[in-house]
Amino acid sequence: MAILPASPTDEIDSGTLLTALETCALNAGLRTLRLETNRALKEAQQLYRRSRYREVAPFNTEPYAHHWFEKHLGPRPRKPTSPLRR
Repeated sequence: MAILPASPTDEIDSGTLLTALETCALNAGLRTLRLETNRALKEAQQLYRRSRYREVAPFNTEPYAHHWFEKHLGPRPRKPTSPLRR
């Protein structure tokens, strides 16, 4: 996950992108997200920890990954029901 600003006025940040990723995962039926990052990417490690991801044992053999994180997202959101349906 990376953000490269197209202009200084771009208003998306990594926290917003991570929240959007979690929402998409929930809507797709996923309950757990796993992320990895390189030891040099301190900001990514801080973001994941701040966002309640916990560091876990390696779950792949990616040669450039040094930290693995996981977050349980919770139950699937309920579909809205129409007030006209009974």
